[in-house]
This record gives sequence, structure tokens and C-alpha cells, in this order.
Amino acid sequence: PLNSNNFLLKNKINESTHIIKLEEPYNISVSVIEDTKINLSKSNENSFTSLINSKVVADTLISFTFESTINFEFIDNSDVAVKLNNTSINNFFGATSQSVRGSYEAKKSQLYLGFYNK
Repeated sequence: PLNSNNFLLKNKINESTHIIKLEEPYNISVSVIEDTKINLSKSNENSFTSLINSKVVADTLISFTFESTINFEFIDNSDVAVKLNNTSINNFFGATSQSVRGSYEAKKSQLYLGFYNK
């Protein structure tokens, strides 16, 4: 599984923030292109729920609903195609073969992305 050692500050390349307006119900879907490691969790005020943190094989579709904030980590951004509701966020991923740690906060319509060397 992924852990904080995969996302050390010394390996951080850059970060970005984007406004994406979505309507309820909120959903994240991840189409796995190549075998990869994925970590997804959701949080809502004081609760935190881990959804998946494991290696996932190619041709798998993962989908979860969330109410407030979805947190995600991908070991390689070129291994996944990610949508929030029906909006692809891959165009925000920039260069390929980077690790991505990010979140989407529904109340702020804010997508945060951090990029790391693998």
C-alpha cells in the first residue's frame, strides 16, 4: 500500500489548485490503465474513512461516492484515468510518470494536487 514515504517533501515537484464546480451526489471514478497502487479515503467533518489502499490490476474501475472531501494518492498518474462526477481531472495532472497526492473539497469546489518524483 501507499504511505507517507511515497510522498516525501524532498520529492515534491510542485502543486496546483483548481476550482471545479460539481453538483451532488459527488463521485470519484478511477479507471486503472496499468497495474498500480491507489489510496482513496473520504472525510466529512470529524469522520475519516479509508476506501482502498492497495495495488490494483489493469482494466479495473473503482468508484466511490463522497459527501464532503475525497482524498487520493496515485503512485503514477499515467496509470489511471480519474473523474470527479463526469469531469476528467487528468488534464490537471501535467507531466506523466509522477506520483500524485490530492483532494477535492466539495464545499469549496476546490481540487488540490501535489506532484512528486516516484
